Amino acid sequence: MDQQTYHRVYMMASWTLTCAAIICIFIDLEGFEAHAHSIVGLATFALVFVQPILGLMRPPQQQAQSAIRILHSLLGHAAYILAVTNMFLGVGLESAHISSEMYGLVGGALGVHVLAHIAFNVLEYLTSRKGSELDVNKDASAMFHHREKVVVDLRDKNAVINDKLSLSLTIYAPRLFTGSRLSSCAS
Repeated sequence: MDQQTYHRVYMMASWTLTCAAIICIFIDLEGFEAHAHSIVGLATFALVFVQPILGLMRPPQQQAQSAIRILHSLLGHAAYILAVTNMFLGVGLESAHISSEMYGLVGGALGVHVLAHIAFNVLEYLTSRKGSELDVNKDASAMFHHREKVVVDLRDKNAVINDKLSLSLTIYAPRLFTGSRLSSCAS
């Protein structure tokens, strides 16, 4: 599977889970409570909801395609940043009855993601300085064990890793924060 297919599969799974989560939240809370966590959550949901539409837009003009691609990328990053921010806001909610130790767990997960992102970007930069590319289909460890030129497109690898991390945050974050609170959606 190529990077674009991975991206589509992971992002559609993330989109589906986000839509299901917002429905479960409204069912469980029986409406909307206005506070920072819920407002940021709805803004995040709105951005996540329009992402597939922007991703599928293919206007005929090259300039319009570039603008849509840039907008899709910016909104995707904004949605991710808002989602992570909202996880921290959720820990601070008194009504959620979440231990403040969760700040450490969420911070640790975020730290691992940031370190992986930095490592892939540094590797991409170092590879581009040498004038070679990295091959997604080769094991990255081969670069360090063999002195031959290895072709890897790190942008593809980085995007796949980010998609996997985004999907795992989408799946596991609600379990960490809610415990059994969303039991009304399971039944």
